Amino acid sequence: MEQNNNSEADQFWQEKETEYNGKIRYKTFTRLIGTLEEGTKELSGLLYIIDDKLIFEDFEKEGGLLGMFMKKKKSNWEKTTLVIPVSEITGVTEISQSTAAARISGQPGPSKPISGLTKLFSIIVNEVLAGDKKGYFFEVLDKSSLTKAIDDAKRE
Repeated sequence: MEQNNNSEADQFWQEKETEYNGKIRYKTFTRLIGTLEEGTKELSGLLYIIDDKLIFEDFEKEGGLLGMFMKKKKSNWEKTTLVIPVSEITGVTEISQSTAAARISGQPGPSKPISGLTKLFSIIVNEVLAGDKKGYFFEVLDKSSLTKAIDDAKRE
C-alpha cells in the first residue's frame, strides 16, 4: 500500500516539474493565512519551489472519516494557486501569528521578527514580501529551510 502512495506522490511531483518546466528545490505542507492584497485566506496546501518560482497550491478538503458515510454535497471550492517569482521576493521574516493577523488587517510594516521566548510560545508565520505591496503569510511545516531555499533559488 505504501509503495502505491509513494508512486502517486512521485507522479504528482513529476507532473509539477513538467508543468513549471524545472526541478523541485523545496517542498512543505503549509497554511496560507492571508495576503496583504486579499486579506485572510486560511487555506491548507503545499508550498514548493521549482527553479525560480515559489508556488502555493491548495487542495479541496476531503470529508474525513465521517465523510465516508455522509452524502456528498456539491462543493463550491475553487482552487487557489499562487506563483511568485523568487526574483521579486524582497524579504522573508519569521513573525508571530498575531503580527501576521495585524499586517493582514492593514497594519503598516515592516514586521518585527519574532525572537526569544516569544518564539517558544507563538505560532511562527513566514511573511514573504514581493515587490512594493505584495505580501503573503505562510505557516509552514518545514520552518528551517524556506529562507535558505529562496536564497538558493535567487543565486542560481
